[in-house]
This record gives sequence, structure tokens and C-alpha cells, in this order.
Amino acid sequence: MNTQNRHFKKKIFPIGIFLMLFIVESIIATGATVAYFIYSGKKRIDVIESYTRNYSITLAEAFAEVAGFSYRAGSYRDLKILFREKIQANTIDEAFFVLRDGSLIVHSSREIEKMLRGNIANDEFAYNIDLILRPVFKKSRKIQFTHYNIMGKIVPFTRDERRLLKKYMYSDINTLGWLISRAVFVRGKPVGTVNFIISKDRIFDFLLAHIEESMRFLIYALCGAFVLSLVVSMVVLMRYRSIQEKTRQSLMDVKPAEKEEAGKGPAEIAIPEEDSVYTVAEIVPTGEDEYITIELLSEMEDEKPGMSPGEGYLEAGKLHSLNGTDRGIGSAAGHLPPESGLLPDREVKDAIPVTRNGVH
Repeated sequence: MNTQNRHFKKKIFPIGIFLMLFIVESIIATGATVAYFIYSGKKRIDVIESYTRNYSITLAEAFAEVAGFSYRAGSYRDLKILFREKIQANTIDEAFFVLRDGSLIVHSSREIEKMLRGNIANDEFAYNIDLILRPVFKKSRKIQFTHYNIMGKIVPFTRDERRLLKKYMYSDINTLGWLISRAVFVRGKPVGTVNFIISKDRIFDFLLAHIEESMRFLIYALCGAFVLSLVVSMVVLMRYRSIQEKTRQSLMDVKPAEKEEAGKGPAEIAIPEEDSVYTVAEIVPTGEDEYITIELLSEMEDEKPGMSPGEGYLEAGKLHSLNGTDRGIGSAAGHLPPESGLLPDREVKDAIPVTRNGVH
């Protein structure tokens, strides 16, 4: 039983199968999450940028017309109301009207307007004159939509995050906003520009939320991979144990029968020869000696009908016949005379060694 228990030791949890499944599923889940993050992120950023471009261009066109009327009329009251009331309802950070000499006519923020003291050049770090007045210098009626750095704002990502985002999602991640400029024409001449400064806070806010959402999806996917791997491993374990138990029961059913047959001793041991088969038919214990009966089964019985089983006993390694003829056994080959009454006069190629405990 101990040997059997050693051979049929219960299978422990298949950690190898579990790890293999979990690693493969984790790689698939991570790849799917990264693909979703990049694809949906780029698509959403394109939508945000396209929407910003469209409505800012529309507003710039309208504001340029109002600025032209105000310039010709010499009154900027309506333009100031438009800038300070209407701009605040949109996602435009700053809106201002500048003449070609840099004079600030109106700004959407009163505080910034006072700080600039009537000229945009008073803060060269915050306001790039070359970009702001480019449509005037080019005498272009097209709206300039340019990536622009805004003072006082930062990109809310680390250097490594910015590098990855720039490479795989948004190439302009390092700039903080856009500058939209539209030349104001009066009697066919550009007199100044209407400008909008729009930050990229909407894109940055989206990216932060998108990263958080993607990380949450990745955690859910990894948890699902863990559970699925665990379930599959448990199914494999139960299936293995079921097969193991059936095999053990089968062997237990066979072993008692083998033991029972082994307890009876070998009733018949056949030795194939060319023409004959010798069998030990019976071993009868009689104290010190053991009598055995040797039966000869021959295909030549028809030729030698007088041949019959011989009887004898075993003593001191010799086989003694009841008719007084002794013959030693254990030799690998030899001839026994027919008068011994034990064996036919045939060559014995494979002798049967017999001991007191039985036949070997």
C-alpha cells in the first residue's frame, strides 16, 4: 500500500499551466489595452483639435468684421462688449485686437489690458509679436492657426510621458495652446489683427482621464485573465485527479486477484520445446522430501502411445523416480533414457530448476 501511495501521489495545483495561461492572456490584454489607448486617444484628440479650429475660425471671421467696423467708426465699445461677454462663454482663453504697430485696442481681460498698458510689446515673453502680426505683414486674409506656448501653463506630464505621448499619440504635446490670427482689412489695407489664444487644457484633461480609464481597463483585463487562468487550471487539475483515481481503482481491483493467484502457487508452468511441453502438474509436500508429478505433453503421443506421466520425488538436488532410477536436475541440456519413466528420450534444452519452495 505504501508503494502504491507513492506511485499515486495526488497531483498538486498545476502552477505551470496557470502561469502559461496567465502570461499569454496578460500579454493579449495589455496589447489590446494599449491599442485601444492609442487608437481612441488619437481619434479623440483629432476631434478636439478639429472642433477648436472650426469654431475659432468662425469666431475670428466674425470678430474681424466687427473690428473693421469699429475701426472705421472710431468706437470700440461694441467690440469690447463682444470680447468680454461672448468670449467667456467659449473655450477661448484670451481674445484681443492689435493694430499693426502693436497698440492694444481691446482685450477680453481687463486685468491683462491694464498690465499691458496699451501695447502688446510690453510683454514680449507672453505675446509673440511676429506670430501675432504675421497676417498683416503677409497681407493675407487667411486665418493663421498656429501652435503656441502660453506663459504660466505647464504640460501636466513627466518628460518620459511626454516623449511617449509625442511618439505614439500627439506630436504637439509640448506646446501649450494655439494662436488664431485674422487680419483686419479697412479699405483694402490690413490695419491690425484679431487674435485668439486657446489653451490645450481640453486635450490635456482628456489625456489624463484617458490614461486613468485605460489603466482601469487594463486592471480589469488582468483580473479577468487571472480568473480565467485559475478556472482552466482547476478544470485541468480535477480532470487529472479523476483519471488518476480511475487508474488507482483499476489497479486496486486487479492486485487482489493477482495476490490470490500468487497464493495458490504456480499450478502449471509450460516450457515450449520443439515437439513437447513439460509441465509440473503437482507438488506434494511429505516432510523432508517433496514428491512431484511431471507430465509430458507431446505432439508425438500417437507415435509413442505407451508414454505416460512419471512420478518421483526431489531430494538433495536430485530427482528420484519411483521405479528406482535417479537423475540429477538443473543441467542446461541432456538426455533422459525412456526407462526412467519420467521423461522421453529427448534433448532438454531448457531445464526446470525445482527447489523445496517450488519451481523457479
